[in-house]
Amino acid sequence: MSNQLTTFDFNALPVRVVEREGEPWFVAKDVCEAISILPSEYRRLSDDEKCLLPRTQLGMQPGRPAMLVSESGLYKLVMRSDKPEARAFQDWVTKVVLPAIRKDGAYVMGEEKVVTGEMSEDELVMKAMSIMQAKVERLKAERDGMVKTIGKFDHTINRVVRMLEGVNTNATKGDLKRLGYLYKLGPGAYRVYRKYNHLFTERFDEATGRGNIYCTPEGKALLARLYEEGKLTMKAGYQKREAA
Repeated sequence: MSNQLTTFDFNALPVRVVEREGEPWFVAKDVCEAISILPSEYRRLSDDEKCLLPRTQLGMQPGRPAMLVSESGLYKLVMRSDKPEARAFQDWVTKVVLPAIRKDGAYVMGEEKVVTGEMSEDELVMKAMSIMQAKVERLKAERDGMVKTIGKFDHTINRVVRMLEGVNTNATKGDLKRLGYLYKLGPGAYRVYRKYNHLFTERFDEATGRGNIYCTPEGKALLARLYEEGKLTMKAGYQKREAA
């Protein structure tokens, strides 16, 4: 699943929006701050109006997943606020945020100034290019830093993902099977598709008397990327701590 992050500016407050399957999802913490309500309010939303996302996908350090709220969930939060900025926030979302996302699939902070003449088209293009370049460099640095740390040693799949906070290590091989990298022979027995031998290698473990799957440096980089993209199953308890 592709999660495209865009940061908007509402009265000097950042409001992060993640596009999931073509629909906007808003970072609950940002919304609550923008309309001056308690963060606990989002917990009253129905399950289909909120979800969790790994913090790394929001440009943050690994930790507890961030709570997102859907468009309908956002409107319910707005209705629960009696602050004057709540109405202004809703108008801003409907007139600026949603049209920008649905028209172009992205938003560059300040792009509305092109219409008023406060910013030229060339300035907008240069700003967009600068933002994208900075994002690419940040993601590359995060990935390379993680791979450098875990790439010094020879690790199994489970050992690698134990270094990724919150991942359900018991489900990782199942995730890789679902994504087409592994196939299953029987209960708990997985094999690597030949075309992915550059990512994972099978070896006999004399200590356990069983075969195991080890990661190549490319395989470790792949697991780091899947983690960043939210494609690895997280621990149920880890999610509950954020939702509680």
